[in-house]
Amino acid sequence: MKRNLFVYGLLQHPEVLKPLIGYVPEISAAVVHDHTRRILQHDDFEPCAVAVVESGLAIEGKILHQVPPQAVAYLDEFECIDRGIYARQSVISSLSCGSEVACDIYVRGPALADSNIGGYWNQSEFNERHMEYVLTELVPRYANF
Repeated sequence: MKRNLFVYGLLQHPEVLKPLIGYVPEISAAVVHDHTRRILQHDDFEPCAVAVVESGLAIEGKILHQVPPQAVAYLDEFECIDRGIYARQSVISSLSCGSEVACDIYVRGPALADSNIGGYWNQSEFNERHMEYVLTELVPRYANF
């Protein structure tokens, strides 16, 4: 069954998606309420964004529409679901046109302690400091295409 995925960090970028799943799905701007992006602090990872539940806040991101099961499996691997770093959870997102869409979001996984969750995420800072590493080192390790 195809899934809609709400993405808010690396997976928003076509240059990350294409080598991971072989194509760039239809993408729409969206928001998920009662969640926020925090900094994942873990020795095995460069700084990454992680979604956590936080009432009254919202994450702006994108919906990847109708992602097929094999592509979802590749993204689950990239998000380290098997290690419990992230977990995939069902939510409702709001599209910029005002409609709502059921989707999955990658959130804080069961292997993360409170000490692994840092301050609020700054996407611009991440892009400046770490995106080159992501594109040249990280993504090629997980590339399926």
